[in-house]
Amino acid sequence: MAYTGSPDTTITGSRSGHAPLLLWYAIRKYGVDGLRRRAEESRKLAGYALRRLTEIGWDAFRNPHAFTVVLRTPPAVVTKRWVLATSDGWSHIVCMPWVTRDQIDEFVADLQATTDRIPAGTERMATGTDRISPTLDDRRPPASTRRPSARRSPRSSPSVREKSA
Repeated sequence: MAYTGSPDTTITGSRSGHAPLLLWYAIRKYGVDGLRRRAEESRKLAGYALRRLTEIGWDAFRNPHAFTVVLRTPPAVVTKRWVLATSDGWSHIVCMPWVTRDQIDEFVADLQATTDRIPAGTERMATGTDRISPTLDDRRPPASTRRPSARRSPRSSPSVREKSA
């Protein structure tokens, strides 16, 4: 699967019993109200991440009520440190409950450090090329990044996290 960078090894129509077990455990541990609070906090964090990215002028957007922020893929110096789901020049920050504001702030600081070296009015592309004044069509992500995959479990969803050394 290009989106996750790993092969899909399931037989069509088969499912692991592990995902329902994790769901049962989460419902028992947090309850409906606890899960609702976790979802609300994740949405707030996604809104915060989007604000921080737009403050530094990085091209990003978020669909209403989403936990995911879609952004132009950062330069390699940033993606060497941070794990991001990436496809066709667009990356995703999935703001799950274990992602913190401090991580978002560190990520944005790393990203801003790279943008400080780019001339004003120029957008750094994932390919390493610069371009000036992208058109609206160029800024819209490919359809594959706008539709959630129904086959992936929440635990397998990539999120912003620092790569271990």
